[in-house]
Amino acid sequence: MSLDSYSTIIIISLLFHLVNIIYSLILLKDSEFKGGFILIIIGLITISVIQLNDFISIDYSRTETIILSPLELISFIGSILLFLILTAFIITLKFTSQKPPSNTYFYKPVNNFHHINTSEERNKSSYEAPPSKETRKQADTFNKPEKKKIYETPEPKAGQKLSNQSVKTVEEKTHVKEIPSNGKAIVAKFIPREEPRNEADRLKDELEKIKFQRDKLVSIISHDLRTPLNSVFGYCQLLKEGQYKNRNEVKQFAENIFELSRQQLNALNKIVEWTKYESSNIQLNPADFDVTSTINFVAKSMSKIAEEKNIKIIVNSKPELYVHGDEFMIIEVLKNLLDNAIKFSHPNSSIEIHSHYHEKLNKLVVLVVDSGVGIDREILMNLLISTKKFTTRGTKGEKGLGLGLLIVKAILDKHGENLWIASEEGKWTRVYFTLKPAESHSG
Repeated sequence: MSLDSYSTIIIISLLFHLVNIIYSLILLKDSEFKGGFILIIIGLITISVIQLNDFISIDYSRTETIILSPLELISFIGSILLFLILTAFIITLKFTSQKPPSNTYFYKPVNNFHHINTSEERNKSSYEAPPSKETRKQADTFNKPEKKKIYETPEPKAGQKLSNQSVKTVEEKTHVKEIPSNGKAIVAKFIPREEPRNEADRLKDELEKIKFQRDKLVSIISHDLRTPLNSVFGYCQLLKEGQYKNRNEVKQFAENIFELSRQQLNALNKIVEWTKYESSNIQLNPADFDVTSTINFVAKSMSKIAEEKNIKIIVNSKPELYVHGDEFMIIEVLKNLLDNAIKFSHPNSSIEIHSHYHEKLNKLVVLVVDSGVGIDREILMNLLISTKKFTTRGTKGEKGLGLGLLIVKAILDKHGENLWIASEEGKWTRVYFTLKPAESHSG
């Protein structure tokens, strides 16, 4: 093969070695096979150093063809296979370590309001519903005793029954706890008065949830990851067989391979990030920090991506607004929200980030506003349900995995904070979330 093809294959092999070393380090922390992963890391570093030394010592003035040695060919194919195996290990580790609780939720959806049995409520959280005069008029009728349904499921599902939900009926008096002017109702978890479910039923629920999450990941890997990887193999095949016209075409192939590899790495990082925050094992490291400085930091770090579409990020936040939380996780929240806003904003537009202290809520509210394509109403109603995945191309054809908002929700749930999304299709989207003010700086 030509010198260009040889160089390209060595570069790709080195890139896969680097990714495999990173994956091995991730797995080394939580896996029982620490010795095996240490050996893999040492082996990968050794092979990479040898290949890098050979690559640097190439005589680019040579004109004769270069034959790929058996060791180099095995290294190239082996790095790709190891990449796939380590990816499977990361996914398996996620499923075996997570043990989601089996909770019970009670609701009867009427105009998006959830109902609760206030005598047995606990772990309350807010759920936003659109304001409705009709709903207010109907509120009094909810106090009448009638036969209700209890849905037992790993997660609450507004207005729908899933295959993994078992249904019971009870005769109980229920009512809406609160209908304030902003249209919020209260959702509460509770344990029904019936006999507790046995261990077999609980394990069955856990297995069904794990099965769903596995299916979601398999869907992402089979579609979002496999397709670009096939393209990488296609370009490598063309280079290997010498099916190119000139040096410029070889360069274009290499650039395509690099871009596809970068997208793959970003996608895998997103999956690892999602599985990490979905896990119940991750611990918060809360402390007081200035959220305005954090917002400015994230806005600056995302500005280069925004400039590609000539989008301006405008921060409107008073200095020294201190909150209490895990700053690293809040940075991830802001990055994911800005990434979505940039993706769905039109070129030559702007994105605004506002933050202010809300006295009645005793919370700091952060708002991210874009004037992009907006969100379809049906998608908006189900957007934050973790068992649904929505992915849409951006205004310049950008692809995504549909995990960004699920990551945001998982982080805010761990903080005990709320997330709201409002949108008008074709015009704008506004995403709000709350943070706890630092005690020494509140108000």
